[in-house]
Amino acid sequence: MGTSAKNGRAGGGNSLRPPNASYKAVAQGEAQNPEEENCGFFCLQPRWMRPLANRLTYLLVYCSCGLIQGMWYTYFVSILTTVEKTFKFPSSVTGIVLAGNDVAQVFFAVLISYYGGRGNRPRWVGAGMLMNAVGCLLSALPQFVWGPDPDDIAAAMAGSLSGNLSSAAARDVDASLCHLDEYAKAAPTSDPSQCDTGDVSLVPVILLFLSQFVSGIGATAYYTLGLTYLDDSVDKKQSPVMFAISAGLRVMGPMLGFMLGSFSLSKFVIPSLKPTISQRDPRWIGAWWLGFFVLAGLLLAVSMLMCLFPKRLPSSKAPDSSSDSATTEETEEVMMDKLMGSMSELHTGARPAEQLGGLREALFRLFKNPLLMVMLLNVVFAVIGFIGYFTFMPKYQQAAFKQSAAKASLFSGLSGVLVTLAGYIGSGILIKLLRPRAVFVTGYSALVSGVQTCCMFALMAVRCPEAPMHGTLGDAGQFMLTADCNAGCGCNANAMAPVCSQDGMANFFSPCLAGCQTFSTINGTTTYGNCSCIVEVEGKSAPGAGTIFQHAASAVSGLCDIPCDSQFVTYMIILAVMKFVGSTNRTGGMLVFFRSVADADKSLAIGLATALMSVFAFIPAPILFGAVVDQTCLVWEEKACGGKGNCLYYDTDKLRVYLHTAVIIPFAISFLLDMVVIYLSRNLKLYGDDEDTPAAKKGQKKQNNGTMDMPM
Repeated sequence: MGTSAKNGRAGGGNSLRPPNASYKAVAQGEAQNPEEENCGFFCLQPRWMRPLANRLTYLLVYCSCGLIQGMWYTYFVSILTTVEKTFKFPSSVTGIVLAGNDVAQVFFAVLISYYGGRGNRPRWVGAGMLMNAVGCLLSALPQFVWGPDPDDIAAAMAGSLSGNLSSAAARDVDASLCHLDEYAKAAPTSDPSQCDTGDVSLVPVILLFLSQFVSGIGATAYYTLGLTYLDDSVDKKQSPVMFAISAGLRVMGPMLGFMLGSFSLSKFVIPSLKPTISQRDPRWIGAWWLGFFVLAGLLLAVSMLMCLFPKRLPSSKAPDSSSDSATTEETEEVMMDKLMGSMSELHTGARPAEQLGGLREALFRLFKNPLLMVMLLNVVFAVIGFIGYFTFMPKYQQAAFKQSAAKASLFSGLSGVLVTLAGYIGSGILIKLLRPRAVFVTGYSALVSGVQTCCMFALMAVRCPEAPMHGTLGDAGQFMLTADCNAGCGCNANAMAPVCSQDGMANFFSPCLAGCQTFSTINGTTTYGNCSCIVEVEGKSAPGAGTIFQHAASAVSGLCDIPCDSQFVTYMIILAVMKFVGSTNRTGGMLVFFRSVADADKSLAIGLATALMSVFAFIPAPILFGAVVDQTCLVWEEKACGGKGNCLYYDTDKLRVYLHTAVIIPFAISFLLDMVVIYLSRNLKLYGDDEDTPAAKKGQKKQNNGTMDMPM
């Protein structure tokens, strides 16, 4: 009776189906919609593309998206100093510009992760990459609408002279000298008409902020949807390796971004011009806009590829007729769950994940998860330190180690790339082989936090000897370039054209502020003479405010070049060690995060994490660290109508201490929160059921000795 009824239902459903068709066949036929597993755009889904819808192809395209996404962010970081110099705004404003990316994530992370998870996730990611391309084009727009300051271009073109001087170059050099009898004529004055038109630098800032905002929307789709699509397509035991490979390949993005920044900044901002100053000269302005066009083209290409993937990847597991009855029953049960889920979606329009509740209920579940909340708080403090430091690391290398903008960008990208890649992939393989318990994974995370904090102390201890900048301290503690020796020269404090005393022991902001009244060019080197602030005496410096006594009353163009190669190599080695140690914790941390929430809540958990990271870490970190960096500025560019422009010269010792201390504090707090995470994760399962752990397998072998394992 039961058999006849079952066969009757099978026959009634499809006359071509064998009478003994099982629920497994029904599930395989109805739970998977072929249209959701085809590659292509809408109706353009050729059959020959379907084999490309596999985990390996998706991993390759997804990692390519991440690589270019990383290039975009680090390229923007690498050109920040040049952008500040071009459009005359301080580092605190730079932090506000960078916050645009994260403001977008605050508004859209949860919505994209929740509603994007209901549709074709690869197409959402592809659309996000397209928005990143639009953001790149917006970033380059200020160069073509406003361009650099003509005065900066003129200063760069007439800065360091070689060969015979043209009449125009000679006039420019002569204007930079001390003219005691023309003080009233040379003194800079404010132009009231400029005050009426407003601050022109505000518009480029708005455009740059908008470009970051648009790119932030695209990055949200990539981080919240792309990784969960990959995790849903692989076995839980394979997740650590997949996470490690994707993270390891993405780490190449920041390196390539810094290298692209180095290449762009090595070109002059107007490539058709050939300035005679070197790239290490503070007046050099690189072609910061050039790389955005390269990135836009790459983003457009990966966007098209990502949109070709289906809503879900076809299952790579084929039915095995030789499997035992327990495996067969388990497979049939899984297929029946898929069948019931598909039928429910057909009738209700909702997927099983959506049946757990609406967005409000899902968020409530996540906020009630203590392990997830402490982990997010922990990551907030760690991210504040990392983002703040690495955002201004190229600026720090330029100021503290006197590197050019191009070399600072290159070194920032190359530092620790190979060791970081090894840390990502190696840790993923070790976790797969050893399968440590969650408490050991989180315990190692605490160890990593402690080591990174110690590395920051070591980085702060590395300093480079340098010649001091000539100046005096005012009554309010401010640094003043004017002194008794140059008070009557009528110097422009905004016109930075650094010179070094001939013995290499003191820097001067300009030939005028050194009190130099003559110049000559010998063998391509410009030498300034009759410098009233450099007195021709032998021996030690004599007392006297505002006067530096050196061996010769002459100076040469450029900052004093004091060797600092060994200190810079030490700095880069410590930085590489810190990056390697941090990379070994990435895979384990990602695995603990995913296993701390239900599978149905993974996309939303990433969206929530992205939003919280943006509000409490990514947005405030650049702004806070920008304010810290601004506190170490000695010489500000003064705008025509008052107010500060960009910083022209930093107190490098103060910058070194302030910047690293601002990192150490959040790192130390993160270390303390790691202790709480260890306690809360003691019972967390990382690899599925208990039989997947080595300890459980050992116990299972003992049970099977002399007994028969009966499926229950």
